[in-house]
Amino acid sequence: MLAGENGQQSCVGFATQANCPYCLRLTEQSENKVIISDFMQTTSGGRARSQATFTLEHGVFPATGSSQAVVFFDWPSAYSAVERSNTDSFAIAALPFCLQTGERLRIEKPISSTLLLNLLEVSEVYRLYFPKTVYPVEIECDVRPRENRVALGTGSFFSGGIDSIYNVAEMRRLSTSHGLDMVTDLWLVRGTDIRLTDSQLWDDSHHRLQKAVGEEFRFADIATNLRDVHSGLVPWTDTGFSSILGAIAKLFAEQCDVALIGSTLSYAEQIPHASSPLIDPLWSCDRQTVRHFTSRVSRNEKVAVASDYAPDLMAEVRVCYENRDGKYNCGVCEKCLRTQLALVCHGRDTDLNQFSDVITIPNMLRIELPCDPKKRYTWLFWRELSTLARETGNFDFANACDAMLRKNRMACPLRRLKALVRVLLPKFALGRFLLTTRHQLRRL
Repeated sequence: MLAGENGQQSCVGFATQANCPYCLRLTEQSENKVIISDFMQTTSGGRARSQATFTLEHGVFPATGSSQAVVFFDWPSAYSAVERSNTDSFAIAALPFCLQTGERLRIEKPISSTLLLNLLEVSEVYRLYFPKTVYPVEIECDVRPRENRVALGTGSFFSGGIDSIYNVAEMRRLSTSHGLDMVTDLWLVRGTDIRLTDSQLWDDSHHRLQKAVGEEFRFADIATNLRDVHSGLVPWTDTGFSSILGAIAKLFAEQCDVALIGSTLSYAEQIPHASSPLIDPLWSCDRQTVRHFTSRVSRNEKVAVASDYAPDLMAEVRVCYENRDGKYNCGVCEKCLRTQLALVCHGRDTDLNQFSDVITIPNMLRIELPCDPKKRYTWLFWRELSTLARETGNFDFANACDAMLRKNRMACPLRRLKALVRVLLPKFALGRFLLTTRHQLRRL
């Protein structure tokens, strides 16, 4: 990008052109900045910690109520010593704040030249994914000279879910058939799907998953407050969680020159999403390649491969995100039921032991699928399961799938209307009166 004499960016380096799409995009952007500064690395009590301060020149972080937020990553020092200032990690971590606010990104220490180019690409992909909420981003920073790779390991994010177990299983399969390197490192993250405040669920999950991993892998539990800092500013499934994983992967570029982020959807099902085959590889830098692994298979195919090639990890499979009553896998939420049906269809009934309640048709019929178009992939999963159940002779489950899909298809218009009314009512005097009366009656 070139700067004109007045300091304003333009397509030719001089005056901004009124009819130039590139210049028009730049005028959307604020002159304010998101600044990354005060990089710090410490080791204490067997834990390594890397942190930096993020500053919004205009506005505040809802999570902190101020213009500054300290973002940290924490991991066992025995797994990896504190590296240099990890500017690549924090550059990735800060990008979503710029995407949502339209502010420039200023990094006070150099970053990887490869990563800089990739962040500019990420910005444009997200802008095309979410044109109503994402701004183009410019980055102010110096770059480091290109670096040689020193690591020969493959790290994979590991939650105990199907996607993460599949990564291990598929690399085992490809190692057997083609001699490819298997996964060497597993990263379990606290502060994303398991929140920092949920100590009981974390302790249970950490114990069970570490036991399942055994001695085959280098295992690290990583904690970060980045999702908390995102709160109220960065949409989790739009521009949120993939960048957190990309930032964490950079922390361990000296251990692993390849990092795997589990895919959610097949190529045929892709929608604008925080994590996609277009986004995740762009978290790569000189020293590390990041892969979105992999959209060439469906979720149901992943279940079969995971069960065949990683039965050791499937013994502690963890898919539940509702964790009702603190249960590891509640067995009755939509995701638990979806996973159980896939296991039944593939003849993996023994893996159902990890669910507090075993799948039943009445529980399936009670499922409420999301009406949000951004989550339509959940409907695709269930349509695929209906077909799979019929193909494998599980006709009762197939019929239950079809009935549940029909029920939700009929219910969604009413649910959308109710949601719209809840949004609009408080904006009118009568609505405020009705809401106040309703609250008062509830107290009686």
